Amino acid sequence: MKKNFLIILLILISTFSCNTFAAGKHHTKFIKHFGSWRVFEKDKTKECVIVSEPLNSRGFPGFRDIPYVMFTFIKGNQFTFSNYSGFIINKQKGIQVFVGEKQFLLKPYRDFFAFTYDSNDDIELINALLKNREGIRIRSFNKDLEVANDYYEFKGLDNAFEFVKNNHNCR
Repeated sequence: MKKNFLIILLILISTFSCNTFAAGKHHTKFIKHFGSWRVFEKDKTKECVIVSEPLNSRGFPGFRDIPYVMFTFIKGNQFTFSNYSGFIINKQKGIQVFVGEKQFLLKPYRDFFAFTYDSNDDIELINALLKNREGIRIRSFNKDLEVANDYYEFKGLDNAFEFVKNNHNCR
């Protein structure tokens, strides 16, 4: 219960900081669980997100909040990918995402977040995930160049994508 509350809080913070909320009160509600992936819906915008915490993390011993990755449903069949590192990231090093043999770089946003550079990166990353089905490894660096490696499993992600695409409330 505490973990779900923290996830919801982190989603709200990331969304608020990215200026995607309109003015007024906003609520995010849990919809469904698929393996280690959870689907949430933002009440006001009906925007759906797929979120997961790492299955395994390795890295520096310093303070770190719970990291997560998020696929945000845009419209049609499009999603965008983002990462919350759980610490202040080194913006010069950025965030590296590994899916099988493919590597993607994320664009740091503010201190804790990183996003794909464009929709082509989103498409390539999602296609690599669906083809490889092994999961995601994210390497991030804090401001002191200490490294963290987070491992996210694939199990359930394809079902979460399908659920969100077919959910008429996710618009």
